[in-house]
Amino acid sequence: MKNWYILSVIICSFSFAKAQHISYDTQSKWFFGINAGATWSSTDVKKVNSGGYGFTFGRSYNYDYGKRISFDLRGRFLTGTWVGQDTNAFSLVNYSGGPLSAYQLDSSSVYVNNFQTDVKRLSLELVLHLNNLHERTGFDPYIFGGIGVTWSQTYGDLLQGDSASIYDYSSLLQNGPIGPQLSTTLDGIYETRLDGGSNHSYQAKWMPSLGFGLGYQIGKRASIGIEHKTTFTRADYFDGYISTSPRTKNDWYHYTSAYIKVHFKSRGNGHTSSNNASNINNYSTTTNCPKPVVTLLSGNNKTVTNSQYRLEFNVSNLNNASGITLYNDQNQPILFNYNAASQLVDANVQLHIGQNTFRLTANNNCGNETADVLVTLLNCVTPT
Repeated sequence: MKNWYILSVIICSFSFAKAQHISYDTQSKWFFGINAGATWSSTDVKKVNSGGYGFTFGRSYNYDYGKRISFDLRGRFLTGTWVGQDTNAFSLVNYSGGPLSAYQLDSSSVYVNNFQTDVKRLSLELVLHLNNLHERTGFDPYIFGGIGVTWSQTYGDLLQGDSASIYDYSSLLQNGPIGPQLSTTLDGIYETRLDGGSNHSYQAKWMPSLGFGLGYQIGKRASIGIEHKTTFTRADYFDGYISTSPRTKNDWYHYTSAYIKVHFKSRGNGHTSSNNASNINNYSTTTNCPKPVVTLLSGNNKTVTNSQYRLEFNVSNLNNASGITLYNDQNQPILFNYNAASQLVDANVQLHIGQNTFRLTANNNCGNETADVLVTLLNCVTPT
């Protein structure tokens, strides 16, 4: 949770800047992202935070004006180190759970679990976004899941430096609690393979993963964010130790990161070419896809004495009301009526004393148009 809090502070610091909302006209649906963050695990061994990094590449779908939900298909590469270190000793007598049982430890078979697992992962992920919220506020909450191949190798710190001798944990126990003594006893070199592999080879296995994230738009094509993902190993040897007692779950490993994602620049409705015929075709394509046109009918910069006020707009080049949003100066949505036949949008609003600002935005596949309305309500008292 500490890592998640620190990364939350990073992204929230950007929220004080003015939001740069999405511009679908200037960005491609293809994107690229880089990320880095903290690694930790849920295994038989107490976690120790370490680090990892990676990148993503993918494409957005249903990603356009007025769409409530969009989704991404993205590939991910991730590499990092996951570390664990117990602070309590236990006996390996009668232990036969895995490769660790093959090593002759101290004379009393006393051992303190530790491991370091190096991971490289390639996966395919499906990401679901609240596109409407992202479009209006710049914030992008999402969830994702995927499947991929994890290549890993797990080592333990069993030997003292170059002496090839086993740590004498029994002697440490005679001096009191073993936990405080580990920092001056262990050399931090993970030299002993614990997962049954050899010759520094990686073991590959298919593993599923789930995660969630929160992004924030900082430019027309760029966003930053934080996310967390958990990968389910479907086994019990990610930490090099197989529990001899029944377990409710297998080992999981986690990655909490900060990222920056950039959508590639859009090439527009047509390809750039010096050929005149191509330019004519591009012009024809553009003119056949008109943006919405918004005309204010109820007037602007008006001063009134009645707190009830009626807004009226004419909005053309729309198929339905899903492409229209109307907000007041408190960033609250306003209920409105839309008549597709007459192309009329109207709303009865409640004014507060002073200046009241309303903004109507109309979106279609070709672009968007906005209209702002300023109405001032005087604080008048009717003479008696």
